[in-house]
Amino acid sequence: MFLGANRGISYYVPLTYDSTQDYKLVVGLHGCFSNGAAYRTTLQNLSDSLDAIILAPDGPYDGTGWMLGTEAQIIRNSIDTTRMNYSINDSCVYLTGFSCNGAVTYKEGLAPVYPFAGIIPFNSGNIANLKPFNTNSKITTCICSGTLDNNYASNQTEYNNLVAAGVDVYFNSIPGVGHTTAFPTFDAEMMECFYWIDSIKADTNTTATIFPATPPQLRIFPNPSAGTIFIQSLLPPGGRISISDGNGSVCRKYVSQAQETSVKLDHGLPGGMYFLTIESAGHRVTQKLLVK
Repeated sequence: MFLGANRGISYYVPLTYDSTQDYKLVVGLHGCFSNGAAYRTTLQNLSDSLDAIILAPDGPYDGTGWMLGTEAQIIRNSIDTTRMNYSINDSCVYLTGFSCNGAVTYKEGLAPVYPFAGIIPFNSGNIANLKPFNTNSKITTCICSGTLDNNYASNQTEYNNLVAAGVDVYFNSIPGVGHTTAFPTFDAEMMECFYWIDSIKADTNTTATIFPATPPQLRIFPNPSAGTIFIQSLLPPGGRISISDGNGSVCRKYVSQAQETSVKLDHGLPGGMYFLTIESAGHRVTQKLLVK
């Protein structure tokens, strides 16, 4: 992984960077009273996980980093500068932001100032200061919010507003986390959003219904698991169950041969955070699975 900075942009580039290959680009907007270099460090593990370039532009030099009024130019300029220096896949550019600039992620991502593949507001605050958002753009959105964050309710409200506007949106509720990115499963929470956004991109010919993180249609127990899980869900013939790791690799998969309501799966996986996905009849449900 290569670390660098250019014209107010801090970035990570995969160590195996090849100029003949187009890379995903993740634009990260730091929280207030922070800077691009600090947020680049927060996002750095995503570079190898996604095979992506991470860029984190600095906010205005006024001591706050609050991008209000200048954010569109900062985002466009940082993307243009990076595209001049690196090979970017223009269909795989994502925007994420934390805290006050999570609100900027809503505002400019939905504007949109760039044709983003998806946006990820993370523990967004100051939402009321930037509304109304342009929901007509229908940019795919994954909202991350800790249940202990003071802005949890307002992010839930924005989720409901986006659903009502017909936006493909997913609410990633993070139990026991407050207004921070400094917790052990941050990378896994972000990767859950990238998996979901990419699944929507790949499903352009299917009408997919995305349920909340723990929908009533799916129950996994025990969770955490030591080796065997029971999955309770209506699974028609041809329904698929897959378990993926933090890098997006499918570790286990199962295809039903008949209609089932309960499946016993001996996964035998090493300890860690995984994502169990059920796909059937145009529906996709994903839930976290912790293996101990």
